[in-house]
Amino acid sequence: MPRGLGVVTLATFALSACSSSGPAVHRSAVTLGWGDKSRTVSVARGARVVLVLHNTYWRIRGSPDPSVVRQTGPERHAPAPVGKCVPGEGCGTVSASFRAVGRGTTHLSAGRKTCGEARLCTGGQGRYEVTIRVR
Repeated sequence: MPRGLGVVTLATFALSACSSSGPAVHRSAVTLGWGDKSRTVSVARGARVVLVLHNTYWRIRGSPDPSVVRQTGPERHAPAPVGKCVPGEGCGTVSASFRAVGRGTTHLSAGRKTCGEARLCTGGQGRYEVTIRVR
């Protein structure tokens, strides 16, 4: 590698490390799902937060602090199209929309007891929680 190229690469890396301002703050909208379980997500006040979980057995509990994050509509259930799923599996989605209304930290949570036809959830399969930090 030419000597000058190494210096430029090192300088670029150092500058990008210094310009990091921490976790991203979602300004207008963010969609959360199972992959976000146990994470902390930062949003700006006024941002829309949509929680989508893939299984119709979920019950979204929402936020315990509506002065920080408020649910903006009813929980919606969208079963999978007929023929795309074995009956009793709970194929489809459950979703709810929220609005970040005030500064602070709260949680969005959901729960389910059944993880399939005649199969109870075990371990963490039946619990969902994500921390929402409104800035």
